[in-house]
Amino acid sequence: MCESVHEVFRDAKYQCCTVHFYRSIMSNVSRNRLHEMAMMLNEIHAQESKGAKEIEQGIEETLTYMDFLRHREHEFSEHSPTASLH
Repeated sequence: MCESVHEVFRDAKYQCCTVHFYRSIMSNVSRNRLHEMAMMLNEIHAQESKGAKEIEQGIEETLTYMDFLRHREHEFSEHSPTASLH
C-alpha cells in the first residue's frame, strides 16, 4: 500500500499503521532471523510507547510555557514605542 500511494502521489507523506509496518518488515526478513527481528521490534515499540507517555506528561507544562510567551509578546508589542505607529 505504501508503495502504491507513492506511485500515484509522488510527494505524499504516508505512514503505515504499526501492524502493517511490522508485517512489511517481517515479510522481508529471512526465516532464521524472524525471532531476532521480532524482539528488536518489540524493544523499539516499548521505547516509543515510553517516549509518548513522557510527552503526554510534559505537554501541559509546555503549553503553559508557550501561552506565557505568547502573552508576554502581546504585552510587549502593546507597550512598545512603535505600537502607536501601526
